[in-house]
Amino acid sequence: MLCGRRALAANDLDKQFVTKTDVGAFEETESPIEERRAYKVFQDIGLARATKGAKVFIAMKGASDSGLFIPHSPSKFVGWDGEDLQAEELANRIFMKENCSYMEHLKENDEEKYKLQFGGYVAKKIEPGSIEAIYKNALKKIGAEGAKVEKKKAEYSGKKYENKKKISLAERKERVAARLAEE
Repeated sequence: MLCGRRALAANDLDKQFVTKTDVGAFEETESPIEERRAYKVFQDIGLARATKGAKVFIAMKGASDSGLFIPHSPSKFVGWDGEDLQAEELANRIFMKENCSYMEHLKENDEEKYKLQFGGYVAKKIEPGSIEAIYKNALKKIGAEGAKVEKKKAEYSGKKYENKKKISLAERKERVAARLAEE
């Protein structure tokens, strides 16, 4: 989603094409008739397998929700039952509900394994129940302001790097002779 918002912001289209708020729903970006059209983007998945629920399709869903026009069908999304898309099941996958329930299971049953597998979450004091709120907050921030923030550049003018000069053949032979004399 962030990639799509930045692409639109770079061309001043981020205000015209807003992000979709319903995460699990299937909607393609529609262009207003009189105004500029959304970018039409085709996804090349490369060597990734085109299986149902693959991460490349979740990334495509995020880019499509950001406002890019990516022609696709919902048949590759988790929650597709052959006739329609179960939006809640797709949203659960995006917000890591299965991972959160596994985290809670490990936390209750095997504290040591929980700390081993989810040590990054433990270090940042992130509880399994708060992950969905973190993701929703991140999506809101991306939708509100997806433009790239310029970082402050570091000053390197005070540092000096020396370029060592090559030593001549005669100097090299003297060093070898001196080392051999030491032994």
